Amino acid sequence: MPGIVRVIDSAQAVPWVASVVGREMLSPSVVQLTLEVQHEDGEELGAAEAAGRPFRFRCGQWVDFYVPGMDDVGGFSLCSTPAQLPRLQLAVRRSRREPAAWVHGSAKVGDTVGVRVGGSFWRSTAADPHAATRGVVLVGGGIGVSPLLGMMREWVAWRCGPGGRDASSVLALVHTAAAAEDLVWRDEVAAMQRGAPPGSVGVFYAATAGADRDEGAARRADEAVAAARGVERGAWTLEGGPLHAGTLHAARPGRAVMELARDFVEDPGSGGGEGSLPQDEAELYGATADPLWYLCGPPALLDDTSATLGGHVGVHPGRVRFERW
Repeated sequence: MPGIVRVIDSAQAVPWVASVVGREMLSPSVVQLTLEVQHEDGEELGAAEAAGRPFRFRCGQWVDFYVPGMDDVGGFSLCSTPAQLPRLQLAVRRSRREPAAWVHGSAKVGDTVGVRVGGSFWRSTAADPHAATRGVVLVGGGIGVSPLLGMMREWVAWRCGPGGRDASSVLALVHTAAAAEDLVWRDEVAAMQRGAPPGSVGVFYAATAGADRDEGAARRADEAVAAARGVERGAWTLEGGPLHAGTLHAARPGRAVMELARDFVEDPGSGGGEGSLPQDEAELYGATADPLWYLCGPPALLDDTSATLGGHVGVHPGRVRFERW
Protein backbone atom coordinates (compact mmCIF):
# COMPACT_ATOMS: atom_id res chain seq x y z
CA MET A 1 0.00 0.00 0.00
CA PRO A 2 1.40 3.40 -0.89
CA GLY A 3 2.40 5.42 2.12
CA ILE A 4 2.11 9.12 2.66
CA VAL A 5 5.27 11.19 2.98
CA ARG A 6 4.87 14.56 4.65
CA VAL A 7 6.17 17.19 2.24
CA ILE A 8 5.91 20.96 2.16
CA ASP A 9 4.47 22.67 -0.93
CA SER A 10 7.33 24.83 -2.19
CA ALA A 11 4.86 27.67 -2.75
CA GLN A 12 4.13 27.56 0.96
CA ALA A 13 7.71 27.63 2.18
CA VAL A 14 7.04 30.69 4.35
CA PRO A 15 4.28 30.59 6.99
CA TRP A 16 1.29 32.80 6.32
CA VAL A 17 -0.36 34.99 8.92
CA ALA A 18 -3.93 34.02 9.81
CA SER A 19 -6.38 35.65 12.21
CA VAL A 20 -8.73 33.72 14.47
CA VAL A 21 -12.29 34.65 13.44
CA GLY A 22 -14.26 31.83 15.07
CA ARG A 23 -14.05 29.12 17.71
CA GLU A 24 -16.66 26.41 18.31
CA MET A 25 -16.75 23.38 20.62
CA LEU A 26 -17.79 20.41 18.49
CA SER A 27 -17.56 18.02 21.43
CA PRO A 28 -16.04 18.09 24.93
CA SER A 29 -12.68 17.22 23.38
CA VAL A 30 -12.73 18.88 19.94
CA VAL A 31 -12.60 22.58 18.99
CA GLN A 32 -13.26 23.83 15.47
CA LEU A 33 -11.07 26.87 14.82
CA THR A 34 -11.89 29.22 11.94
CA LEU A 35 -9.07 31.35 10.56
CA GLU A 36 -8.84 34.05 7.95
CA VAL A 37 -5.66 33.94 5.91
CA GLN A 38 -3.52 36.99 5.15
CA HIS A 39 -0.11 37.27 3.51
CA GLU A 40 3.07 36.36 5.37
CA ASP A 41 3.67 40.02 6.24
CA GLY A 42 0.05 40.69 7.20
CA GLU A 43 -0.95 41.91 3.75
CA GLU A 44 -4.53 41.06 2.74
CA LEU A 45 -4.95 37.80 0.82
CA GLY A 46 -6.36 39.52 -2.27
CA ALA A 47 -3.25 41.67 -2.62
CA ALA A 48 -1.03 38.61 -2.29
CA GLU A 49 -2.98 36.83 -5.02
CA ALA A 50 -2.73 39.87 -7.27
CA ALA A 51 1.02 39.82 -6.76
CA GLY A 52 1.17 36.18 -7.84
CA ARG A 53 1.54 34.70 -4.36
CA PRO A 54 -1.78 32.89 -3.80
CA PHE A 55 -2.48 30.77 -0.76
CA ARG A 56 -3.24 27.27 -2.04
CA PHE A 57 -4.22 23.93 -0.60
CA ARG A 58 -6.13 20.80 -1.55
CA CYS A 59 -8.79 18.97 0.42
CA GLY A 60 -7.07 16.51 2.75
CA GLN A 61 -3.90 18.48 3.41
CA TRP A 62 -2.75 19.78 6.79
CA VAL A 63 -1.08 22.90 8.13
CA ASP A 64 1.89 23.45 10.37
CA PHE A 65 0.46 25.70 13.08
CA TYR A 66 2.64 28.35 14.72
CA VAL A 67 1.54 30.13 17.88
CA PRO A 68 3.58 33.29 18.63
CA GLY A 69 5.98 32.70 21.51
CA MET A 70 5.86 28.88 21.29
CA ASP A 71 8.67 26.67 20.07
CA ASP A 72 6.36 23.68 19.60
CA VAL A 73 4.74 23.54 16.14
CA GLY A 74 1.29 22.00 15.83
CA GLY A 75 0.05 19.94 12.90
CA PHE A 76 -3.68 20.05 12.18
CA SER A 77 -5.68 18.81 9.20
CA LEU A 78 -7.81 21.20 7.19
CA CYS A 79 -11.52 20.38 7.20
CA SER A 80 -12.49 23.28 4.93
CA THR A 81 -12.33 23.47 1.12
CA PRO A 82 -10.42 25.83 -1.17
CA ALA A 83 -13.77 27.37 -2.15
CA GLN A 84 -14.07 28.72 1.41
CA LEU A 85 -10.88 30.80 1.20
CA PRO A 86 -9.76 33.18 2.63
CA ARG A 87 -11.24 31.23 5.56
CA LEU A 88 -9.78 27.99 6.85
CA GLN A 89 -11.24 25.55 9.35
CA LEU A 90 -9.25 23.24 11.61
CA ALA A 91 -10.52 20.69 14.10
CA VAL A 92 -8.22 20.39 17.13
CA ARG A 93 -8.49 17.59 19.67
CA ARG A 94 -7.61 18.33 23.29
CA SER A 95 -3.98 17.50 24.01
CA ARG A 96 -1.14 18.35 26.37
CA ARG A 97 0.92 19.64 23.47
CA GLU A 98 1.22 23.40 23.64
CA PRO A 99 -0.46 24.38 20.34
CA ALA A 100 -3.53 22.21 21.00
CA ALA A 101 -3.70 23.36 24.62
CA TRP A 102 -3.59 26.97 23.41
CA VAL A 103 -6.48 26.38 21.00
CA HIS A 104 -8.57 24.86 23.78
CA GLY A 105 -7.64 27.18 26.58
CA SER A 106 -6.47 30.54 25.27
CA ALA A 107 -7.36 31.17 21.62
CA LYS A 108 -9.80 34.02 21.02
CA VAL A 109 -11.12 35.98 18.09
CA GLY A 110 -8.53 38.48 16.90
CA ASP A 111 -5.46 36.39 17.79
CA THR A 112 -2.98 35.75 14.99
CA VAL A 113 -1.10 32.55 14.18
CA GLY A 114 1.15 31.25 11.40
CA VAL A 115 0.09 28.47 9.03
CA ARG A 116 1.97 26.56 6.36
CA VAL A 117 0.37 23.96 4.09
CA GLY A 118 1.87 20.51 3.65
CA GLY A 119 1.00 16.89 2.95
CA SER A 120 0.54 14.59 -0.03
CA PHE A 121 -2.70 13.06 1.26
CA TRP A 122 -5.35 14.89 -0.74
CA ARG A 123 -8.18 14.63 -3.23
CA SER A 124 -9.41 17.08 -5.87
CA THR A 125 -12.74 16.25 -7.48
CA ALA A 126 -12.09 18.75 -10.28
CA ALA A 127 -8.79 17.06 -11.15
CA ASP A 128 -10.29 13.56 -11.32
CA PRO A 129 -11.07 12.69 -14.98
CA HIS A 130 -13.41 9.93 -13.80
CA ALA A 131 -15.26 11.97 -11.16
CA ALA A 132 -18.60 11.50 -12.91
CA THR A 133 -18.52 7.73 -12.50
CA ARG A 134 -16.00 6.98 -9.75
CA GLY A 135 -17.11 5.81 -6.31
CA VAL A 136 -15.26 7.28 -3.31
CA VAL A 137 -15.04 5.83 0.20
CA LEU A 138 -13.79 7.95 3.12
CA VAL A 139 -12.84 6.10 6.34
CA GLY A 140 -11.96 8.25 9.37
CA GLY A 141 -11.06 7.39 12.93
CA GLY A 142 -11.91 10.01 15.57
CA ILE A 143 -10.57 13.43 14.62
CA GLY A 144 -9.02 11.73 11.58
CA VAL A 145 -12.31 12.48 9.85
CA SER A 146 -11.23 16.15 9.54
CA PRO A 147 -9.48 16.00 6.14
CA LEU A 148 -12.18 13.65 4.88
CA LEU A 149 -14.88 16.18 5.74
CA GLY A 150 -13.20 18.66 3.41
CA MET A 151 -13.15 16.04 0.67
CA MET A 152 -16.83 15.30 1.28
CA ARG A 153 -17.82 18.97 1.31
CA GLU A 154 -16.09 19.53 -2.02
CA TRP A 155 -17.52 16.36 -3.59
CA VAL A 156 -21.11 17.12 -2.50
CA ALA A 157 -20.87 20.72 -3.74
CA TRP A 158 -19.68 19.42 -7.11
CA ARG A 159 -22.31 16.64 -7.22
CA CYS A 160 -25.08 19.17 -6.56
CA GLY A 161 -23.74 21.67 -9.10
CA PRO A 162 -24.02 21.83 -12.88
CA GLY A 163 -20.87 19.77 -13.38
CA GLY A 164 -21.98 16.81 -11.29
CA ARG A 165 -25.75 16.90 -11.28
CA ASP A 166 -26.00 14.31 -14.07
CA ALA A 167 -23.13 12.16 -12.78
CA SER A 168 -23.60 8.60 -11.52
CA SER A 169 -20.81 8.64 -8.93
CA VAL A 170 -21.46 7.92 -5.26
CA LEU A 171 -19.60 8.59 -1.99
CA ALA A 172 -19.58 6.66 1.28
CA LEU A 173 -18.32 7.98 4.63
CA VAL A 174 -17.34 5.60 7.44
CA HIS A 175 -16.61 7.39 10.72
CA THR A 176 -15.56 5.58 13.88
CA ALA A 177 -14.80 7.04 17.31
CA ALA A 178 -14.46 5.82 20.88
CA ALA A 179 -17.73 7.46 21.93
CA ALA A 180 -20.78 8.68 20.04
CA GLU A 181 -20.13 12.28 21.20
CA ASP A 182 -16.85 12.21 19.25
CA LEU A 183 -18.64 11.49 15.98
CA VAL A 184 -18.51 15.19 15.20
CA TRP A 185 -20.20 17.02 12.30
CA ARG A 186 -23.10 14.55 12.27
CA ASP A 187 -25.65 17.31 11.64
CA GLU A 188 -23.68 18.77 8.74
CA VAL A 189 -23.04 15.34 7.26
CA ALA A 190 -26.76 14.51 7.51
CA ALA A 191 -27.62 17.81 5.78
CA MET A 192 -25.16 17.06 2.97
CA GLN A 193 -26.66 13.61 2.57
CA ARG A 194 -30.19 15.01 2.35
CA GLY A 195 -29.13 17.70 -0.11
CA ALA A 196 -27.19 15.39 -2.45
CA PRO A 197 -28.91 13.52 -5.29
CA PRO A 198 -30.94 10.61 -3.86
CA GLY A 199 -28.85 7.51 -3.20
CA SER A 200 -25.54 9.22 -3.93
CA VAL A 201 -24.21 9.48 -0.34
CA GLY A 202 -23.97 6.70 2.25
CA VAL A 203 -22.89 7.35 5.85
CA PHE A 204 -21.84 4.67 8.34
CA TYR A 205 -20.96 5.35 12.00
CA ALA A 206 -19.30 3.13 14.61
CA ALA A 207 -18.79 3.92 18.31
CA THR A 208 -15.99 1.58 19.42
CA ALA A 209 -16.00 1.95 23.23
CA GLY A 210 -16.18 -1.50 24.75
CA ALA A 211 -15.50 -3.35 21.51
CA ASP A 212 -12.20 -4.75 22.78
CA ARG A 213 -13.85 -5.96 25.98
CA ASP A 214 -16.85 -7.51 24.24
CA GLU A 215 -15.77 -9.55 21.23
CA GLY A 216 -19.34 -10.66 20.66
CA ALA A 217 -20.53 -7.08 20.18
CA ALA A 218 -18.49 -6.60 17.01
CA ARG A 219 -19.61 -9.98 15.70
CA ARG A 220 -23.28 -9.26 16.41
CA ALA A 221 -23.05 -5.85 14.72
CA ASP A 222 -21.37 -7.40 11.69
CA GLU A 223 -24.14 -10.01 11.50
CA ALA A 224 -26.81 -7.31 11.71
CA VAL A 225 -25.17 -5.31 8.94
CA ALA A 226 -24.70 -8.43 6.83
CA ALA A 227 -28.40 -9.19 7.21
CA ALA A 228 -29.18 -5.76 5.76
CA ARG A 229 -27.24 -6.43 2.57
CA GLY A 230 -29.42 -6.87 -0.46
CA VAL A 231 -31.96 -4.34 0.80
CA GLU A 232 -32.61 -1.42 -1.52
CA ARG A 233 -29.91 1.25 -1.23
CA GLY A 234 -30.80 3.92 1.29
CA ALA A 235 -33.29 1.66 3.07
CA TRP A 236 -30.95 -0.41 5.26
CA THR A 237 -32.03 -0.63 8.88
CA LEU A 238 -30.32 -1.51 12.14
CA GLU A 239 -32.00 -1.34 15.54
CA GLY A 240 -34.99 0.46 14.07
CA GLY A 241 -33.10 3.27 12.34
CA PRO A 242 -31.59 3.91 8.92
CA LEU A 243 -28.17 2.29 8.81
CA HIS A 244 -26.68 4.96 6.57
CA ALA A 245 -27.49 7.55 9.23
CA GLY A 246 -27.23 5.34 12.31
CA THR A 247 -24.63 4.25 14.82
CA LEU A 248 -23.21 0.77 15.41
CA HIS A 249 -22.56 0.78 19.14
CA ALA A 250 -19.57 -1.09 20.60
CA ALA A 251 -18.39 -2.27 17.20
CA ARG A 252 -15.37 -1.63 15.06
CA PRO A 253 -16.01 -0.80 11.40
CA GLY A 254 -15.33 -4.43 10.56
CA ARG A 255 -15.67 -6.66 7.55
CA ALA A 256 -19.43 -6.40 7.03
CA VAL A 257 -19.46 -2.60 7.27
CA MET A 258 -16.58 -2.33 4.81
CA GLU A 259 -18.32 -4.75 2.46
CA LEU A 260 -21.44 -2.62 2.67
CA ALA A 261 -19.43 0.53 1.89
CA ARG A 262 -17.76 -1.28 -1.00
CA ASP A 263 -21.10 -2.45 -2.38
CA PHE A 264 -22.41 1.11 -2.13
CA VAL A 265 -19.73 2.49 -4.45
CA GLU A 266 -19.11 -0.33 -6.92
CA ASP A 267 -20.50 -3.35 -8.63
CA PRO A 268 -19.60 -6.18 -6.17
CA GLY A 269 -18.88 -8.48 -9.09
CA SER A 270 -16.47 -6.17 -10.87
CA GLY A 271 -13.39 -7.45 -9.07
CA GLY A 272 -11.87 -3.97 -8.98
CA GLY A 273 -8.77 -2.71 -10.71
CA GLU A 274 -5.24 -4.02 -10.52
CA GLY A 275 -1.94 -2.21 -10.35
CA SER A 276 -0.68 0.43 -7.97
CA LEU A 277 -1.99 3.95 -7.61
CA PRO A 278 0.71 6.36 -8.82
CA GLN A 279 1.99 9.09 -6.54
CA ASP A 280 2.57 11.48 -9.44
CA GLU A 281 -0.16 14.12 -9.55
CA ALA A 282 -0.69 13.78 -13.31
CA GLU A 283 -1.40 10.05 -12.92
CA LEU A 284 -2.97 10.13 -9.47
CA TYR A 285 -6.39 8.93 -10.53
CA GLY A 286 -5.19 6.24 -12.91
CA ALA A 287 -6.60 5.13 -16.25
CA THR A 288 -9.82 3.60 -14.90
CA ALA A 289 -12.77 4.75 -12.82
CA ASP A 290 -12.30 2.14 -10.07
CA PRO A 291 -13.45 3.33 -6.63
CA LEU A 292 -10.83 4.95 -4.41
CA TRP A 293 -10.57 4.63 -0.63
CA TYR A 294 -9.15 7.37 1.62
CA LEU A 295 -8.23 6.42 5.19
CA CYS A 296 -7.15 8.74 8.00
CA GLY A 297 -6.78 8.02 11.70
CA PRO A 298 -4.70 6.30 14.37
CA PRO A 299 -2.42 3.37 13.44
CA ALA A 300 -4.70 0.71 14.93
CA LEU A 301 -7.62 1.80 12.76
CA LEU A 302 -5.52 1.94 9.60
CA ASP A 303 -3.91 -1.44 10.27
CA ASP A 304 -7.26 -3.11 10.99
CA THR A 305 -8.97 -1.46 8.04
CA SER A 306 -6.13 -2.18 5.62
CA ALA A 307 -6.12 -5.85 6.61
CA THR A 308 -9.89 -6.02 6.29
CA LEU A 309 -9.95 -4.35 2.88
CA GLY A 310 -7.12 -6.40 1.42
CA GLY A 311 -7.81 -9.72 3.11
CA HIS A 312 -11.60 -9.96 3.15
CA VAL A 313 -13.32 -7.22 1.18
CA GLY A 314 -11.26 -7.57 -1.99
CA VAL A 315 -10.07 -3.99 -2.42
CA HIS A 316 -6.75 -3.79 -4.24
CA PRO A 317 -4.06 -1.91 -2.22
CA GLY A 318 -3.44 0.37 -5.19
CA ARG A 319 -6.90 1.86 -4.71
CA VAL A 320 -6.26 2.89 -1.10
CA ARG A 321 -4.61 6.09 0.11
CA PHE A 322 -4.02 6.79 3.77
CA GLU A 323 -2.57 9.22 6.27
CA ARG A 324 -1.15 7.66 9.44
CA TRP A 325 -0.82 9.81 12.57
